Amino acid sequence: MEASTTSPLITVVIPTYNRKTSVVSALESVLCESDDDLQVVVVDDGSTDGTCEAFDELLDPRVRLIRQENRGVSAARNAGLAAAEGEYVTFLDSDDLYLPGWWAEISSACRGGEVDLWSCSAQLRHQDDRVDIEQPRPLGPAFGGVEALYLAGTFAVRRRHVTACGGYLDGLRYGENTALGLALGSVFESGAVVKSTTRPFLRVDRRPRPYDAALLHESGTRVLEVFAHRLALDPQVSADAHAVAGWAAVRSGHRLVGIRRLFRSWKQRPFDAKRLLRLLVGFVRPTDASLQRTGRRLRGWRRLARTIRQHPSNRGSQLSRWWAVLRFELSAIGGRSVDLRFAERSVVSVRKQGDSSSRVVFARLPDWPEMEFWRRLLRPGDLFVDVGANVGLYSMIAAECGAEVIAFEPAADMAAACERNLARNRVKGTVVRAAVADRSGRTNLAGPDPNRRRLVLDAIGDDADTVDVVRLDDALASRAPTGIKVDVEGFERLVVQGGIGTLASPGLRAVQLEWNDLSVSALGEDREPLAQELFAVGLRLFQCRVGTDRYVEHLGVAPPFGPDVIATSDDAVAELLLASPWSSVT
Repeated sequence: MEASTTSPLITVVIPTYNRKTSVVSALESVLCESDDDLQVVVVDDGSTDGTCEAFDELLDPRVRLIRQENRGVSAARNAGLAAAEGEYVTFLDSDDLYLPGWWAEISSACRGGEVDLWSCSAQLRHQDDRVDIEQPRPLGPAFGGVEALYLAGTFAVRRRHVTACGGYLDGLRYGENTALGLALGSVFESGAVVKSTTRPFLRVDRRPRPYDAALLHESGTRVLEVFAHRLALDPQVSADAHAVAGWAAVRSGHRLVGIRRLFRSWKQRPFDAKRLLRLLVGFVRPTDASLQRTGRRLRGWRRLARTIRQHPSNRGSQLSRWWAVLRFELSAIGGRSVDLRFAERSVVSVRKQGDSSSRVVFARLPDWPEMEFWRRLLRPGDLFVDVGANVGLYSMIAAECGAEVIAFEPAADMAAACERNLARNRVKGTVVRAAVADRSGRTNLAGPDPNRRRLVLDAIGDDADTVDVVRLDDALASRAPTGIKVDVEGFERLVVQGGIGTLASPGLRAVQLEWNDLSVSALGEDREPLAQELFAVGLRLFQCRVGTDRYVEHLGVAPPFGPDVIATSDDAVAELLLASPWSSVT
């Protein structure tokens, strides 16, 4: 491979160590959309799994491969920085992926030559299929007052700025991107042009990482020493840094050092219960296993409290949510289910570690703002079609509005739960035990998780069932629904192709479609083919902007992976979506 002879706009540095397969995927995500105004520097940090051989047949002149002895990720990034030729440089981890649209966004931001720092959001995918979006935010004076997200792959900086601040702190194994942000703060404090976007252009698959207290203690100590002058500018950042380093010191056996740091962190924020608890724990010599168990429980309850406090549908009813949590936890002790209130007057039977109905424990309308949208749109006499109904939460929302319901659910246990819930709440409607796709017949449904069973075409294992498949147009015959919800684990395009006539019917006001990246594993594609199918029948696409209560329209191109999309050709519905933030329940 030979380096490009032209001076590129952007250099992407990808350090890698024993990630032969994932680094190729990361590189493909970079090259598939970009043009010749790009350089990629892959730094093999002493891999022993044949990583170098994976690049032997790659002839792309934009890519340069550097080999070095294993010296750590910071040293590998600095080696890539030294070989970089672009005006801007960004760093991508070899197990992460750029999402569609990243090159158009980053190149348009940097091509004018006025931007010093560009930053985007990141899509964080967890092993339990949860997806979080981490966004750029104001970072305070320690970081030069910029608004950014310092996570590898989410920021691009003028190369001369990174060189001027010395690049990555060599030998640092934890917090290396935060340390780079602190170093850049000294460059940016005199003024910087920053462009950030809340759209996620990076996918990060979060995997469990062993907590190495000794390495974290070493890294935390270096950050506190090297950037003491920067941390002194911002008590909040200083408190956070001392908390992380102090906890690592306690965990690695340096109790006195850790207690001093934890005390300093707590003193800067004395009303932070978590900091006080860590300080107290530091005095009692806890075992590592007990710390891990306690930490998991505290993090879980902290997330729960934040969800109950911040969820818009809980405004004015937080005490009732905590009462629901208490009843839910008590019922779990005896392995029983508990009846909980959902929406306005529906009742759902919920069991610990059961189906998706457990979401109603934490919020009156767990899918916000989609459920609130249907509450505002549907009227008595309407027909609501719930494709992929699961236990029927959306069907019950529609029934509360007076709409008739037709629910499609192929998984037998979920369909039975849906039937029980609809019958208990006296819902006028029908549960059809069938999958919905682009052709009728029979197919397989597989997957160990009852909430995420999906269609498969090949031979599969013991966890598979054979189910009926129907086309939406055939199943509804001449009936015209007012609203449709489609959540079928990545196969949404097949539902649309089998329901073109229904989607074109004049009575249809809105369609809600799941819009995550499950389509990649289900159909081997992003959401662009589905978007074009919807555009072809005259539908406009709206998606709630991540981290806000505001819908935005996407014209001509697919919205990014993220929240569900609302498709409509009804101008009144479009006005409803765009009118105001969905910040309160009507």
